[in-house]
Amino acid sequence: MAVSPDNVRAFHQKFVAGVTIVTTLTPNGVPKGLVVNAFSSISLDPPLVLACVGRGSGAFPWLFRSDHFAVSILAADQWRLVKVFSTPGIDKFAGVGWERAPQGSPIIMG
Repeated sequence: MAVSPDNVRAFHQKFVAGVTIVTTLTPNGVPKGLVVNAFSSISLDPPLVLACVGRGSGAFPWLFRSDHFAVSILAADQWRLVKVFSTPGIDKFAGVGWERAPQGSPIIMG
């Protein structure tokens, strides 16, 4: 699905700062994700974003092996997800509502 540069620009003009969850799937279909607050626009055409991920994160190897990832921007009432997705060694998707994006990566509902 193509995204127009005008849509990318409009989004980044409104998203000044915030907390996101970046997600992907393993080759076996297991969802992986982490909290990212270093997220910004790099290019409008093609639409590129920057999400800073520490090498020590459990999601790091899966994100960099994957062809696709998703970015879920959290609403103010989703603050509890920050603790869940920043806790190492747990199933971060247990009890969390999510659905697959068109390319397959998990998108946090809400």
